[in-house]
Amino acid sequence: MGQQKTDTVSLDRRPMHTRHIEMHAYERGDGLFEVEGRVVDRKPHDHGPIRGDRMVPAGDPIHNLSVRIVFDLDLVVHEVSTQSLAYPYAQCPEGGAALVHLKGLKMSAGWGARCVDFWGAQPVAPTCGSC
Repeated sequence: MGQQKTDTVSLDRRPMHTRHIEMHAYERGDGLFEVEGRVVDRKPHDHGPIRGDRMVPAGDPIHNLSVRIVFDLDLVVHEVSTQSLAYPYAQCPEGGAALVHLKGLKMSAGWGARCVDFWGAQPVAPTCGSC
């Protein structure tokens, strides 16, 4: 009834994609808190995203996106800022702009559902999910 373990070392594998996610949390001197997150995607080969505006050379970031959320002890969002340093489509930075609407929301039970209700089930930018 146990699962069979595969020795992946002996398989012929080649890397296709690397996603690096980094998170940092800070307590500020004004009594607020900050969480910063960054996502960087890279491929070991040249990559031309579907409907992409550019060819991304092997090893260069396809995405290099960050978000910073400032909140209080009650988990109420005071500020949201985003940065898009690398992205495959010209309209990708628009997705970050949509996050400013989190200001005033409380990060508590139901937070994810409230975000989905706010934005709907669709991506915040037309091409999100097609990279």
